[in-house]
Formats: sequence, structure tokens, C-alpha cells
Amino acid sequence: MFVSGAFQVPRERRWGVARVARPRRALRLRDAQRRHSGVSILEANGESKDGKAGGKGGGLFGGLGNLMDAMKKAQEFSKSAQALQEELKNTEVEATSSDGRVRAVVSGQQVPIRVEVSDELIAEGNPAVSDAVTEAVRNAHVKSAELMRQQLADLTQSYGLPQPPKQP
Repeated sequence: MFVSGAFQVPRERRWGVARVARPRRALRLRDAQRRHSGVSILEANGESKDGKAGGKGGGLFGGLGNLMDAMKKAQEFSKSAQALQEELKNTEVEATSSDGRVRAVVSGQQVPIRVEVSDELIAEGNPAVSDAVTEAVRNAHVKSAELMRQQLADLTQSYGLPQPPKQP
């Protein structure tokens, strides 16, 4: 406590610093040599591993290096994700109906590209064509979605990020 006039002022209030809900680490001057050289560096009690101020893990700006590394990693991930999207856009995934008379092709982003139907199936009529086309397109979509999920899982794993959830 600091006595000022007729009333006592808590030490935390002397310079307008309010008490924080979480405990604050005491700040101290780095060492006598730096103080006398005119460079006074305030550093938290946890010094960096190499003993330098401002490194990762200690000091007034100790966490800044970690933040910069995280930002760089996020930018690299963003570029890689954009490249993956472009690669998937140019990838074609093919699937056929169970009888093999319909072939459907979709992009790696599940966009339909083309459907090829055999002449024999067309001769059987609309219900047979509809069922076979639906089956082939569904199969192609499932293959494309699995390819995209696998590529994304590989990308996130290479950056040490959590894996995306599996689709039901």
C-alpha cells in the first residue's frame, strides 16, 4: 500500500494500472550491464532458452516470434490449399454403372463433366437409362469426394493440423 495524503492507495493504482484477473508475472531489468549501457530491457521472469531478450519464450516481445511463425505457416497453408483446389479442378474422376453401359465423369470438385450412354441401353427405354445414369453419376461423385477428402487430409497432415472429419 502507498499512503497518499489522508487515504491509502493500493500499489497497483499508483500509476493507473488496474489489477488483472489473472496473476501477472513480475517484470525485472535484464541485467546490470544492459542497464548501465543505456539499454534497459524489461523482461518477464521466464527468459528465452538462449538467454537473449525478445526471443521465443521470454521477454516483452517473446511471443511475437511464435506469432510470426504461425502467420507464415498459415500463408503457406493457404497457398497450398489454393494449389490443391486448382489441381482438383483439373482432375477428372470416372465411374460406371454396375452393368458398365453408362460412364460418368466428374471433376475433383464434384462438378459433372460428361455422361456417356451406350446405344444398347438407350434401346431399352427411359427407366433403364435413368437408373443407370443415376447410379454412374452417384458412383463418380462418391469417388471424387473421397479423392478430395484424401488430398485435404494429406495437406493438413503435412502442416501438422487436425484431420478433417470423415463423411458418413
